[in-house]
Amino acid sequence: MRGAANEPERSQLVPLILGTFRETHGERLSLAEAQRLFGLGEAACRVVLEDLVAQNRLRRTNDGRYTMA
Repeated sequence: MRGAANEPERSQLVPLILGTFRETHGERLSLAEAQRLFGLGEAACRVVLEDLVAQNRLRRTNDGRYTMA
C-alpha cells in the first residue's frame, strides 16, 4: 500500500530502512540521500528516521548523517 503523497506505508518503510542499513554496513546517509533512496518527501523521511533514532535503532552522527546504532 501507499500512504500520503504516494509514499510507502510506514509498516513497509521501517523494515526497508533498517534492512538497507544492515546490508550496507557502515552506511551513513544524509537526510537528502535517504529521501532519494527510500522515495520519501523531506517531512516523512525526517519523521521516520528520527523515530528510529529515538528507538535507538539508528543514530545521527555529528555531521547529521544517519547510521546504524
